[in-house]
Amino acid sequence: MPNTVPCPCCGAPVAAVQANGLKAVPMPASERTIVSVLVGAYPELVQTSLLIREVWANDPAGGPLDAQNNISVKVHRINQRIKPYGWRIRGNGAWHGRRLEQVSAGIGEGAQ
Repeated sequence: MPNTVPCPCCGAPVAAVQANGLKAVPMPASERTIVSVLVGAYPELVQTSLLIREVWANDPAGGPLDAQNNISVKVHRINQRIKPYGWRIRGNGAWHGRRLEQVSAGIGEGAQ
């Protein structure tokens, strides 16, 4: 059976969605931007600086002074939204980058 995750409603094993399907998960626009960038780069690492540029592309100041922390908070929220679909965003240090990662049920609990 392909990678499975527990159904958010009944707990029965269901096939995890493909990375592109994560774009349909309801979330605010800034979080959707992060997901879109990561889906486009999957399975490669995306530099945090690129995520900052994409999220605040229309901000003349280039985003808030604490943009890196802001990205970390958004990634935490996204992980809560995509976990039921068998995915997580994993980082290799806050400034280095993030990548999408498909996970099996019970694996990687609490990882970010």
